[in-house]
Amino acid sequence: MTKMPLFPSVLALALIGYFGASYAAPAQNDANCTACHSNIGTLHTGSKHANLPCATCHDGTADHLKNPKTHPTVSMSPQQCSSCHPNQFETMYKVNDHRIARDSKKNLNNISPNPFFDEALGAHGFVKEHNLPRSHAYAAVDQFIADRSFGGRFQPKEGWLFSGDNGGFFGVWEKIDDTIPGNAQKPHKPGTAAAANPVCWTCKSTDVMMDWAYLGDPNTKAKWSRASNPVDLVHNINHAVNCNMCHDPHSAQPRIVRDALIQAMTRTDYPTLYSESANKTPIDVKDMGLRGF
Repeated sequence: MTKMPLFPSVLALALIGYFGASYAAPAQNDANCTACHSNIGTLHTGSKHANLPCATCHDGTADHLKNPKTHPTVSMSPQQCSSCHPNQFETMYKVNDHRIARDSKKNLNNISPNPFFDEALGAHGFVKEHNLPRSHAYAAVDQFIADRSFGGRFQPKEGWLFSGDNGGFFGVWEKIDDTIPGNAQKPHKPGTAAAANPVCWTCKSTDVMMDWAYLGDPNTKAKWSRASNPVDLVHNINHAVNCNMCHDPHSAQPRIVRDALIQAMTRTDYPTLYSESANKTPIDVKDMGLRGF
């Protein structure tokens, strides 16, 4: 069976870079990059992305080489992947208008797939929103505009017209506005939530992962943690489920970067569905060092 690499502390989460029909030649300074980032070089060498220079996904590499404390930026836009992977890109972000929404958690007007959910979730309002067949393109914006997340403070700029952007919705902040000045956590509407938990984003996007310590543990050098102001944090999230959430951009191999999932698949102190399965896929945890901070 295939070993699934997991990255508990990923050093770089750059996306597959944007390039034309032919691969760009490796940048001359790539050897300088791998001199310090040898673990990344090991993944990159001989892979399907071996001909992609570091500057494909990282801006500011020249300044970083002059001063290591000046960190290069990392491109997180999934649109960069489309020039070489148009079919995958199209199907990932296309809404299937002909598919009926599957049973999920507690159904509003039906019996839950698991009767336990009727008891556990029956009184909660959020179950009413598990009823639409949505694509990955909406994973972030749906969380921002749901009353249970931010009390309605984030509103679509053009009403619900954005829901018709089939296959073309990517940037959250191109479509919504923050209707409350500042970062105060207060509900926009009476009886709604003030703000979501900062941890919620880990299932929606990888945009801020480079500044997030493992499991959201507070770290003086990390910009974000599970104790951060969630309004501040989501202002830095612009893309929904990115390609780099499941594919390592350096090796082009499948991976897992969601820290809670990594913990669930590697913990030995408590039996889990994964640890108890006789057919589980072997995993290979790769510690890539500290993230961007």
